[in-house]
Amino acid sequence: MAQDIDYLKYFLDGGSKVYKTEEDDEYIYVSVIRGVDASLIPPDILVKKLKMNKTEELQIILSNNPHFLPKDRGIILVDIAEYSQGNSLLQCALLVAFKNALQEILTVQGMSTKGNFIEQIIPTGDGCYIVFHESLNDRFFRVAFGIISSMRVRQNKLIKEFGRDHKTGNRIAIRVSCVLGETDFFYDISGNKNCFGSGMNEASRILTCGHEHVNKMLPAKSDHNSIFFGGNLLPQMDKLLQWHNSICPGAQREDLGALADKHGNTRQVFWIHSFSKIMAVNLFEPSELYNLPPE
Repeated sequence: MAQDIDYLKYFLDGGSKVYKTEEDDEYIYVSVIRGVDASLIPPDILVKKLKMNKTEELQIILSNNPHFLPKDRGIILVDIAEYSQGNSLLQCALLVAFKNALQEILTVQGMSTKGNFIEQIIPTGDGCYIVFHESLNDRFFRVAFGIISSMRVRQNKLIKEFGRDHKTGNRIAIRVSCVLGETDFFYDISGNKNCFGSGMNEASRILTCGHEHVNKMLPAKSDHNSIFFGGNLLPQMDKLLQWHNSICPGAQREDLGALADKHGNTRQVFWIHSFSKIMAVNLFEPSELYNLPPE
């Protein structure tokens, strides 16, 4: 027997996500993800299948509720170094400076969450995730280079504004990780669009593993203003690094090896560091950004 449409709304309003839909001439079969039975190994995903009368109202509801559809997307995770070591006033000042710098960087790069270039910016408290449209999968790494170089330029402007010595004035230090991995979208408990997926987790693990490895195994080096990334990004990164060093030599890539996270899972992590202190350029041509498919 076909369920009433209010029954579906009850699940969706309660946080369930549409898994998939099937249909015949009369009905639409809507499968919704309800939760998980974690007592099993592996856990059993609990999916409820609803038989619904095919109506215009139902089709509108389904079009307004994103389905489970993970895709590989470029992800950049930016972390403010030493953020948690400061008091509340210092943390506030760091966040203000970071926000202003990142806004300027994305404007210079010609990007915006209002367009199709960035799908989502998610604050983490001491930094943010930037999730890119999949059409930029083969070149989103350029933004990471831009963030590293432009952050320093933005800080130089601030130091000059306050009449400080640019040679000794302290600047915000950041760490960045880049991942091409699976992401999808949902509406969180606050009703805001948010992201989940293995790519989000991997961005955090690569940053954590890389940072801990450098601190432990390479104590003479600093990972401030540097980038960690996985092996699937080597092709686009190597071309970019070669171009970067043809203009401002110095940036180096190191293979940190297979690093294990707290769960014992390993992944190959690479590290780029020693960026030029003077380089800040727009790494995208307008045609590369504005000829993307519509939403």
